[in-house]
Amino acid sequence: MVRTAAGAAAARRVAGLERQDKWFLGSGGPLLWAPPFPRALDRPGFWDRAHYLGFALEPLFAVTLLDVEEREIPLRLTRRAWEPTGLTQTYQAPDGLQLLEERVVTPTGAAVAELTLANLFERLPPLTLVVWSAQPGAVALQDGVHLVRRRLEHPRVPPLDVVLALGVDRRPDALDVVPSDHAIATAEWAASPLATAGRASSAAGGLSYLAQRLHLPPSPLLLRQLRVACAVAPTAAEARERLERALGSRRAPRVRSQTRGAWTRFFGRVPRFACSDPYLERAYWYRWYTIFLNTVEAPEASYRHPFVCEGIDYFRAPISYSAPAILRELRWLDSPRLGQGLVRTLLDQQRPDGSIPGHVFATGVRPESFYHADWAGGLRALEQVHPDPAFRAAVTPALERYAAFLSQTRDPDESGLVEVWNQFETGQEYSPRYAFAQPDAAEATWGEAFRLKGVDVSVYAYRLYRWLAACAARDGDPTRATRWEVLAARCGRALLERCWDQRRGFFVDVLPGSFARSPVRAATGFYPFVTDLVGPRHLAALREHLFDPASFWTPYPVPTVSVDDPLFSAEGVWRGERRNCPWNGRVWPMVNSHLVEALVEAGERLDPALLDRAADLLRRFARMLFWDGDPARPNCFEHYHPFDGTPSAFRGIDDYVHSWLADLLIQYACGLRPTDDDTIVVRPLPLGLERFALEGAPLRGRRVDVRWERGSGLRLYRDGTLVAERPDLGPLSAPLDA
Repeated sequence: MVRTAAGAAAARRVAGLERQDKWFLGSGGPLLWAPPFPRALDRPGFWDRAHYLGFALEPLFAVTLLDVEEREIPLRLTRRAWEPTGLTQTYQAPDGLQLLEERVVTPTGAAVAELTLANLFERLPPLTLVVWSAQPGAVALQDGVHLVRRRLEHPRVPPLDVVLALGVDRRPDALDVVPSDHAIATAEWAASPLATAGRASSAAGGLSYLAQRLHLPPSPLLLRQLRVACAVAPTAAEARERLERALGSRRAPRVRSQTRGAWTRFFGRVPRFACSDPYLERAYWYRWYTIFLNTVEAPEASYRHPFVCEGIDYFRAPISYSAPAILRELRWLDSPRLGQGLVRTLLDQQRPDGSIPGHVFATGVRPESFYHADWAGGLRALEQVHPDPAFRAAVTPALERYAAFLSQTRDPDESGLVEVWNQFETGQEYSPRYAFAQPDAAEATWGEAFRLKGVDVSVYAYRLYRWLAACAARDGDPTRATRWEVLAARCGRALLERCWDQRRGFFVDVLPGSFARSPVRAATGFYPFVTDLVGPRHLAALREHLFDPASFWTPYPVPTVSVDDPLFSAEGVWRGERRNCPWNGRVWPMVNSHLVEALVEAGERLDPALLDRAADLLRRFARMLFWDGDPARPNCFEHYHPFDGTPSAFRGIDDYVHSWLADLLIQYACGLRPTDDDTIVVRPLPLGLERFALEGAPLRGRRVDVRWERGSGLRLYRDGTLVAERPDLGPLSAPLDA
């Protein structure tokens, strides 16, 4: 009964995300359908670009209705309704004909359209329904199914060979394959040779237009139902099996039951959160939707573990820069499997020099890609909630090799500060930071090196050295622990002595050799506040710069560089050209996640007044992630306008996991703070909430609930038992064990 109630609650959370302005579909499998700018969204089928693992794949198929004279029956979209489990579209044709379409992408890797034809008057007239596509390469017919062998390409990685299986849930009356010269494939039926060309039975090479025709005789008022699917897999046998599973039998439950089960199971693994602020509550659940949309649960090709991708489209891969941010979210699942899988997927491809590739694809890695990343922050976060000595022992050697790469290759002068060698490897392209090191940095490409000792990457290294020292100490290896403590101490001193500009009261990048300080005030200059390095004298960076509306405290904070920087642009224009990934003034959620953490750390160690500022930033951060301030329409784009909060919609890359937000809400709205010991600590930020409830949060094998209601007080529960309470919104603690 408890399980049924929990499942029903999870299903309600999924259904509660319903809206009319979205169309992205996935359910934890290898296939994702999330075209940024779809051209055929208002036509039945899946014509627009899909992604199989990290490889673009288009088209899948279209559905067209023909009258008795083989003319296309025009369909007008009249309604769209989306929720994570599927997309429902209603079309109206002349003479009362109506088509209801449900689209889903199944966990096994199939795009499915379930169609219901009805006539609003007397009878359905005789019709022909055509399922068709345009595919390069060889096409074969097998038992009423089209099988297409495709070689998928992606820049700078080996291709991926797959097979597409296209079929319907009854045997077609006719199957066509029409060879054609390569052309722009469009979902317009009249533009396809299928509408006019003679029919053939096979084609080898070139572009092949393929069709499956079903003749529908006249029928009573209601109704005609059928299911169409395109399954993708490494082999023909697997593609056929996935197709058959997607199509099922005619008496099978509705196709959405396959995806609804996957989504409900995932949402059932997440702590339940509700509060009096609709923006915070909606942002929380939308973030978990975004996580699962970008999840690949079943390993395939060269992948051996489950993982979460950074985003849709060409971000459909595990990416090292975002991995630590994603780990902070994944730690709140009921199991560490997905977070551990993400780490293992990236470490599986570690290079001989110790560097960790920036992108890992199903067929290999981009040889030039590398990102600096806060690995220790993510790994420590995961370990605090799900301690696993075996996992730590398995990954520590790889992280030690990576730390050695940083200290030896990226700090050749042993200054303690880590070097950036090109603008892409921080994930922060087109920033004034790099113009300081190389005036033409905007034109630099992957592998074109300059040298800049960065504040952010040195903070990452400091945290990594400290984490490795703690791991070695727990392993009873004082020699290893001392090695990493020495490197941490050297890095910490350099950040304070070289990067702290006392005159301006700010942490800045420096040049190797001369250690000349950069004139650029970038938001990464606040990153040292996430560490234990800073003291009272450094608070000027926050008071005089971060909270100054003329510098960083814009209506939607925090821009990536100060507003008064000569290269600042709220619109993302860099030297006369709008860029896709500009870091010269836009607001990036990745930065905001770091800065909420930084303000909480500084507030709890140095100045409690900063906690109000942290709460304000978290509140404004969350409210930025909504279209036009509408609490029913959340989003998560790469970057936003610092003055009006509009997202980078011109890129079409919504539902992008480049930051952490659910973790911030659990830690600071609800106050549940994981620690390195067996104590439950609750310290909410003053967000002005009338009420909140966090239920079922995992913590070292326990389940923790935190509830607050103004007038009733704050209560802490361990495995359902009340263990601490107080009348106001202050700190609470209790032992993890009874």
